[in-house]
Amino acid sequence: VTIINDRAENIKEQRNYFDIVCARAVASMPVLLELCVPLVKVNGFFLSLKGSSFHEEMMKSNNAIKVLDVKVNKVFEYELLNNYGKHSIIVFEKTKQTNIKYPRKYSIIKNKPL
Repeated sequence: VTIINDRAENIKEQRNYFDIVCARAVASMPVLLELCVPLVKVNGFFLSLKGSSFHEEMMKSNNAIKVLDVKVNKVFEYELLNNYGKHSIIVFEKTKQTNIKYPRKYSIIKNKPL
């Protein structure tokens, strides 16, 4: 197991390296996909941990899913105890090598997400 506690855009030397990459709900789904999918091996997985509104984010992610050559493999929905609400884990499977131009600079990703 290799754990790297860093920003995804800082670890470009490990493109197509990891079997699994995961991220908490730190950005919108299109942004997370562009930052994280390039790090995943073909046939590997990106796990995105989101809240209950993930359906809305998924609708906004169709272009990123297509451009980055991933597919939704599975969605786990669950509820945390003590009224912490509903959450989800969306499992994306990488189907092809990511184009070398991704991820773009973070300022571009943030202002013009896929």
